[in-house]
Amino acid sequence: MNRTTTISLLIAAATATPALAQSTGFAWSENAGWVNFDAGNGNTQGPAYQTTAITGFAWSENLGWINLGSTANPPPRDTQTGGAFGVGIDDDGYLFGYAWSENAGWISFGPHPQVTTIATPFGPIDASPRVRRGRLLGAAWAENFGWINLSTNDPLNPEKAAQILCAADTDNNGVVNFFDLNLFQTRFGAGSLRADWDDNGLLNFFDLADYLADFTAGCP
Repeated sequence: MNRTTTISLLIAAATATPALAQSTGFAWSENAGWVNFDAGNGNTQGPAYQTTAITGFAWSENLGWINLGSTANPPPRDTQTGGAFGVGIDDDGYLFGYAWSENAGWISFGPHPQVTTIATPFGPIDASPRVRRGRLLGAAWAENFGWINLSTNDPLNPEKAAQILCAADTDNNGVVNFFDLNLFQTRFGAGSLRADWDDNGLLNFFDLADYLADFTAGCP
């Protein structure tokens, strides 16, 4: 392979549209049952994590398709036309904005300034919708069906939680490599809660150790 060919391949790889971090797992609603966030099994429109948003569709047997939005920079909800909406992720990993379901109406992914915790069968959870260690945590609010528990927080079935397939994939492009480690270190150094790997509100050695363990594990 000559130098020109090698350079061309590197340029193509650098400019190609990146893959997105695919989601797996479930959220739970007392009124609507399980909400499937699994993007596997050929579900090309399933939820996908981007650096600044969650896009695609989740599925509920009782609510039908839940549209999380289609843009990496979701605009404010447009309640007049039903047009602009989406679920965003801020610099500290907190979710904001709205999803839409034909059967459930608007679903708020935060913030929920008037609610700090909600009750679940396994104890109360922090209601703030957020992403930590690649997992969705907190709760979303469906105006017609009530709370949707994103955390799942079932100690007997932790694998059911909605999460990306590779926890250490911090740049959400579907692979784990040096760039993910560099981004985690940047967030950790800047004090961003997106580096709060154990979700205790603090950034310390334990977060770094947990991230390195996930980084070493790579993708399943």
